[in-house]
Amino acid sequence: MIADYVATIPEEQRAESATYTQRLALCGTCHQLRDGTCGLCGCYVEARAAKRAQRCPAIPPYWIEEEWAGDTPSGKAGDSETDSAKTDIANETTIML
Repeated sequence: MIADYVATIPEEQRAESATYTQRLALCGTCHQLRDGTCGLCGCYVEARAAKRAQRCPAIPPYWIEEEWAGDTPSGKAGDSETDSAKTDIANETTIML
């Protein structure tokens, strides 16, 4: 059902595949994740992570919105130490949604 919704998101609004995968991995490390739903905002994380302009509701966020510059999407830069640590966690985490 969520996969069907994600498939309907227009390409210019949809996060890149690698970004989507990384976002879900980061959500998988959060203690607020409950059966695929965010305990902070109530969203289905698979749907929220699929949209380029969305961000994690945690403070500080685990991931932020992705910019769209024509045909060249790029993620916004944040605190490089925090981003690096979260990326390391994401690379070592297998999520179960």
